[in-house]
Amino acid sequence: MAKIASVEANVIRIAHPEIPKEPSTYLTAASAALATTLTVADNARFVDNDLLLLGIYGQETTEILQENGTSAAGTSLTIDFPATGAVFAHPVNTPVRKMLFNQVEISGASTLTGSKTSITTINLDVSASHTEYVVDATTYSFYFVRYYNSRAATPYYGDYSDGVAA
Repeated sequence: MAKIASVEANVIRIAHPEIPKEPSTYLTAASAALATTLTVADNARFVDNDLLLLGIYGQETTEILQENGTSAAGTSLTIDFPATGAVFAHPVNTPVRKMLFNQVEISGASTLTGSKTSITTINLDVSASHTEYVVDATTYSFYFVRYYNSRAATPYYGDYSDGVAA
């Protein structure tokens, strides 16, 4: 379930989603910026369209990529999103883990049990310790978030967070 870390003034800080323990691997060869193929210890259990967290939450070069599933079993993962490949260069031993979500939807309501109004959906900022959103339009008494996978063959949402008072 999604979690709001804090709401201060008009800034909502959203905790990053938990990452499944498996599948996970690591780079066995450094990858250059714009690389569309990653050399890893083992690509077992990664499948077509998996979102990949390359790096560790909060590190400047951490990014989300998407595997295209054309790799045969072995030590290679092929990237098809972004189309240009990884934005950053990554050193040997950089962790590669499956992610379930790449975005977060932020909603508001006038009461804790009231109808939710979607404010926006933004990309997770995995290079920071949390994802942050500044409310610059209509404000609400309570805020809710839920994670979203916009890259899945059938996009899907996770559960809503508990409501947090503004």
